[in-house]
Amino acid sequence: MAKNIAGLKRGFHYDPASESLGIYVDGVHVENFSASSTPRYYVDQYSGSDGNSGRSWDDALLTYQAGVTAATVAANAYQDVTLYIGPGEYDEQITVPCNTTACQASSGDTWLGYKIGRFMIVHLGKAVVIKNSTLATSHTLNVLRMKTEIYGGTFRNYVSSGDFSAIHFERINTGDYGDVINAKVVGAKIEGRSSAQIGIDVDAAQYVWIEDCWFSGFDTGVLIAGNGLGSCVETVVKNCYFRGNTNDILMGASQFTIIENCKFIDDTTTKYISDSDFSSRGGTPTDLVCFGGVCNETELGKFDATNLYVCGMATGYTSAAGNTVPIQSKGNTS
Repeated sequence: MAKNIAGLKRGFHYDPASESLGIYVDGVHVENFSASSTPRYYVDQYSGSDGNSGRSWDDALLTYQAGVTAATVAANAYQDVTLYIGPGEYDEQITVPCNTTACQASSGDTWLGYKIGRFMIVHLGKAVVIKNSTLATSHTLNVLRMKTEIYGGTFRNYVSSGDFSAIHFERINTGDYGDVINAKVVGAKIEGRSSAQIGIDVDAAQYVWIEDCWFSGFDTGVLIAGNGLGSCVETVVKNCYFRGNTNDILMGASQFTIIENCKFIDDTTTKYISDSDFSSRGGTPTDLVCFGGVCNETELGKFDATNLYVCGMATGYTSAAGNTVPIQSKGNTS
């Protein structure tokens, strides 16, 4: 079965052998769940109302924040929950909260992360735009909850000072709750506006995976740096494109970071992978590896983050070979 929402096709395929149902948006697989699957919520800017339950397209919510609030309450009950965001421009400051014991990561020696399921936000194509054009000091989407996964959409931020971002994963607590763990962004377009500061900020969060995203128009495309509560741990940036940023990726206090097969395609970029220049977000990255990918330079001078090891990066084209043969560079650039 399939349903068209504003020209975008949502497809479903049921496998009776495994009793699982797959969901596809524009041909891209975004979710599997069983027949006994947990709740799904819906936001429709054109026909929704925040007075609705949000449990179907016919009873959809109107605002992005209302959808997040409804879905995360349900997600605090040991469940995976999916929030579908229909096409439109959502001019909001949005917070994915983590303020109950069900969001706990750990307490003493007891691991409590199992208490909360995944929260999956599925945007129905790039026609879903999330921005905060009227807010002078804010993140556009501020994620404080563990196991939050974001699929698709176009994210913008307009703040031109401070360290505000389009998508922000932040560790906010040392103890009972507020640890962002096991987060994901896949297939999103991250656009800066009015000299915006940061595209995606990994702020002392752990196990954040960023894949197949496009970054342009920022002071810093991706900031991977700790805060006063600790370092970032095990961040992956994979198959992403960077163009028109002052800095593509900046590194602060962090451990075990992998940057894989990314494309740095604007030769006016100041730095590709470098140390953080945000005053409160410094520190030293360790175990930082960049392998594969392409940059629009003939050498690795713009890859100068501390302790960075670059392997197999295609660094440009030789004029003697008629601009057809990439120069392969390997080695430690620290």
